[in-house]
Amino acid sequence: MQKIVPHLWFDQNIRDAADFYASVFPHAHAVNGFSNPETGEEVTAEVNIDGYRIALINGGPYATPNPSISFFLNFDPAQRSDAEGDLKRVWNDLTADGEVLMELGEYPFSKLYGWVTDRFGFSWQLMLTNPDNAPRPFILPSLMFCGAAQGKATEAVDFYTELFNDAALGNRVTYGAMGAAPDKNSPDSIPQLSDVAFSDFQLAEQWFAAMDSGVAQPFSFTPGVSLMLMVKDQAELDRYWDALSANPRAEQCGWLEDKYGLSWQIAPQNLPELLSRPQGFENMLKMKKLIIDEF
Repeated sequence: MQKIVPHLWFDQNIRDAADFYASVFPHAHAVNGFSNPETGEEVTAEVNIDGYRIALINGGPYATPNPSISFFLNFDPAQRSDAEGDLKRVWNDLTADGEVLMELGEYPFSKLYGWVTDRFGFSWQLMLTNPDNAPRPFILPSLMFCGAAQGKATEAVDFYTELFNDAALGNRVTYGAMGAAPDKNSPDSIPQLSDVAFSDFQLAEQWFAAMDSGVAQPFSFTPGVSLMLMVKDQAELDRYWDALSANPRAEQCGWLEDKYGLSWQIAPQNLPELLSRPQGFENMLKMKKLIIDEF
């Protein structure tokens, strides 16, 4: 079971978005989510992309995404008969009514790579991978530490991998190792030689990527993209909640914000069943940390 499920925040258009993503990505399909039992309003939907779950939240106009969290799409020639053609097709679909952040082309780290924000404001990094490198999943979330979190990638990844079970560091490359030459006379220059240009790591046997921004950014993490951690019982929920929550004002309905500004939802695996109980949804709205026995 996928223990950590990314959630994308939308304002009233999750069905259109779910159908769009299901049509764009290879081996993808939309899945019905949760509807308010009182009003029938669709609260969540899901898209399954090559076996990877992403949830869409009908949250209203209260949070917006930005490129601090994006999703790598790895097109591996060792696993796809026409990896380059698949990449270009997905790129064309995502850039339609979207915004190109890095043009599709050859870079030192990939023969074909591009970064795009789609029509809904969510960011995707498409990469033709080197088949000689260690394989990675088709899709994985990427955290860019910037704004108030600039320079925190190493600290954060070490914190997460110590906290989670079945966690491990994969690659970690600094800007200094890549030959970057920031202003050595300025302790505030971005990036610092020790800042992370790229890293990847596993939490609960799922791959993630992380980096520090190479330039100053006017944004950082928001609830526009959050990570829902599915736990087996109240004891596990309490452990992660106590370790991760760093901003009491952000605690609401199982949501929290960690010390780097990243939004998490800590929820029991049987949350759909709990919400289907009489007054279950209303009871959840009254909680900060979710208490299973109070549904």
